[in-house]
Amino acid sequence: MRILFTAKDFAGTPKRFSRRGFVLSLAAATPAFLALKSARAQGDVWHEYRPAGAPFRIDMPGQPEVDTEQAIYQTEPQIKSVAATVEYEKAVFGVNWIQWRGNQTVERLSAAWRDATRLWGPVTRETPFSVEGFPARELIGGSDKFFYFITRILVMGQETIQIFVNSPSDAGVHESPAARRFIESFKLQSAR
Repeated sequence: MRILFTAKDFAGTPKRFSRRGFVLSLAAATPAFLALKSARAQGDVWHEYRPAGAPFRIDMPGQPEVDTEQAIYQTEPQIKSVAATVEYEKAVFGVNWIQWRGNQTVERLSAAWRDATRLWGPVTRETPFSVEGFPARELIGGSDKFFYFITRILVMGQETIQIFVNSPSDAGVHESPAARRFIESFKLQSAR
C-alpha cells in the first residue's frame, strides 16, 4: 500500500504536479485511511529499517511493507524508488527514497506537496532545516475531511527522501510521541 507521492508525480515537466494523477492516487489511498482501525498487534517493538543501497536508516514501529520500483524506460524521471510503510496507532508511518535522473530541489518538491495537499487540508506549518548540510523541509497540516500529516522532504541532488506520518485524527499525528520518535530516528548513513 503506497500512501505517498511517487517519482512519477514529480516528473521533470514544466507542470509541477498532475492533479489527475494525484486525484487517482488519493482515490486509491483513501480507503486505506478509512479502513484504519486499531494498529496491528505489533506491541511496542521498534525495528531499524535500512533499505539496501539507500543512504539512511530509520526506526519503524513494526516490520514495514516495502514496495520497490525500478525504471523501465530511459525517459522516466526516476531510476529507482523504495517505499516502506507501517500501520501503527491508527496512523501510517512511511519513508520513500527515490533516485532521480536529474537534480531536484527542496523548493520544487515542497511546493508540489503544498499544491497537492490543498485537497486534503492546508499546510499549517512549514519549517526549513538541513540534515548534514542537505536542504530539507517539514510540512505539517491536514483536515478532518481526509487526514492529518507530518512530512519531511530531504533533497540530496539526485536523491530524495520523504518521511511521513498520516492519520485520520489530529492527535494521531501532531501530538503523537510515536510519530516524533519515528521522525527523529532518521539518520543518514553516508554523505552522497
